[in-house]
Amino acid sequence: QQQQQQQPEYSGRTITNKNIGAIAKEEEAAAAAAGVASTASAPSSTPADAGAAAGPGAGPTKHLSPYSATHMLLYGINLSITISFVAFVAICVPFMEKIFGWKDSKAGYVAGIVGVTYALCSLTNPVLMQLYSSKTNCGVALCTTLLGNVLMGTWGGPDPNLSRVLIASLLIGFGYALGNSASMKAVGDVSAPAAQVSSYTVLTVVMSLGRILGSIFAGVMLDIDQGDVLYYANVGLTAASFLMVALLRYV
Repeated sequence: QQQQQQQPEYSGRTITNKNIGAIAKEEEAAAAAAGVASTASAPSSTPADAGAAAGPGAGPTKHLSPYSATHMLLYGINLSITISFVAFVAICVPFMEKIFGWKDSKAGYVAGIVGVTYALCSLTNPVLMQLYSSKTNCGVALCTTLLGNVLMGTWGGPDPNLSRVLIASLLIGFGYALGNSASMKAVGDVSAPAAQVSSYTVLTVVMSLGRILGSIFAGVMLDIDQGDVLYYANVGLTAASFLMVALLRYV
């Protein structure tokens, strides 16, 4: 008695050597159609959603608006550092004349040291930007700026000597250069590609405003006292910047 072999079927049709090629093509077309349908039905996600879904280790969240809470804090940090630096340079000459009796040309050397330090930091900042996060670099910049202003104050004691003035000038120049670069990089890190141009435009306006306010700030401090009251005020500005850096983790 011969045993009848059962042939496999596909969609109600028996698979034979003649139709197996056509059935294979039908399977490929059906799989491709199912893939297109699943892609079309997937919900779209914003850059912010993508950053949140990727987890905390995936980098900062990208914002479409240049006026997000994160952006505003970064603008504030840059504004504070700029005001402090411009005021330091503006009051440097009269303060040097007061404590050392130097005239404008000799007192200007101190301001020149700050400028040279700022220029030299353009060589080290790219390395620091690669090694450490923008938030870490902002913290380092604020620490050096704070220490520089502390060294320039008398704090109830004698006027600072030349060594303290030179060290303070180096710290201020380094702190402003690093803080400026770190805040600019941070703005780029948190801006979606479509918002980067507008974000950098706002940051440029903030920096220009900081230079104007720094000059006015120095003039007001000179009217109050030609001593070291400006450096005490700069310490307060730097402390406010530390607070803004700390708030970055909550926005």
